[in-house]
Amino acid sequence: MNTSYVIIGSSGAGVAAASKIRDFDPTGDITCLTLQQHPPYNRCLLADVLGGKKQADQISLKPVTFFAEKNISLRYNSRVQELDVKNQRITLASGESIAYDKLFIGSGRSGWVPPITGSTLPGVFQFFGLADTFAILDFKAKHHIKNMVVVGGGHSGLECADALAGPEVRITLIERSSKVLPHQINNDGSAFLITLAETFGVTTRTKAEVVEIGGSQRVQQVTLNDGTTVPADMVIFAIGGKTNSEFAQQAGITLAGRAIDVNSHMQTSAANVLAGGDVATVIDVQTGQKVQNCLWPDAVMQGIVAAHTMTGHERAYSGTLMVTSSTIFGLTFVTAGPMAHPPAGSSLMVQAKPDFYHALLVDAHNVLLGFALIGNVNNVGALRKALVDRKPLG
Repeated sequence: MNTSYVIIGSSGAGVAAASKIRDFDPTGDITCLTLQQHPPYNRCLLADVLGGKKQADQISLKPVTFFAEKNISLRYNSRVQELDVKNQRITLASGESIAYDKLFIGSGRSGWVPPITGSTLPGVFQFFGLADTFAILDFKAKHHIKNMVVVGGGHSGLECADALAGPEVRITLIERSSKVLPHQINNDGSAFLITLAETFGVTTRTKAEVVEIGGSQRVQQVTLNDGTTVPADMVIFAIGGKTNSEFAQQAGITLAGRAIDVNSHMQTSAANVLAGGDVATVIDVQTGQKVQNCLWPDAVMQGIVAAHTMTGHERAYSGTLMVTSSTIFGLTFVTAGPMAHPPAGSSLMVQAKPDFYHALLVDAHNVLLGFALIGNVNNVGALRKALVDRKPLG
């Protein structure tokens, strides 16, 4: 009798799990459930679609024929309503019930817009998925947009502002922290990025929060927490996502924070249920602490490791090194380690010129703890190795 595998989620972890399961089990029944209405794609490349650098089909994870050729049932618009781990059964929002022998949860995160006054006005968007990207581009094409507000100065917000920047539009980037990339970078590195963004027509407001969105037929302005108003023909929330772990929690699966707790084989606390990607917590190899995964290559590897486990093949996940990278406003940046919150006794080694900013965070023994590179990132490989080796820098 064929084994029934069910995959929840069609992002990096889910597609990797389904693909590797098929490699190991040519005859098993594989069903991949996704909330998406589009073929699986790489979320890391959404800003390229938003900025017109790529078409949607250029960020697809697999060719359109892949799932049919591999006999993987890809079910679009499928929301999991309930998970019964005792009877190994899933109930969808449609009422359909699906049994499984092995289950992988790669449900990731979902974008959101805070429920503030005016948040439902036409012209207010979230930037998280491909459908959001299409909606933003469609609205922008139909209306004469002079002023735009992007909420969120993290990775997604910076990419969004960069993608939409141009001489015809004034963009205000709103970040409630005192700096951009508030979880990944030091103050001077943030200041460098803010200055860089200004050269592309993007004004950054830190220590600011949108408390109200105003307009009649559609959005016209936002009000900040200090009472000032900013004109806005569009407002885009790029503030990360909410972890899609509710059904797992209700099923009694152990969470660590809001994410699913897994071991090195990607197994959860429930028998025959595994998890990976943004919805799971994994070990940070630098600190030894459990962290919520947020890196695409790691999500893919976690799906592969889960597939090994689900098909009876031995393989363990070694943990993640939290490295953030992107190219914005013409320069590539890479950050790693506790740059935003340096530990006591550490110090910064900085090199900076108008076209680059480099900062290395070292402890009292000159052991590398973290780094922030903006522009000229050729030595990032050696720095990543130094983080893991924990040997004094030469």
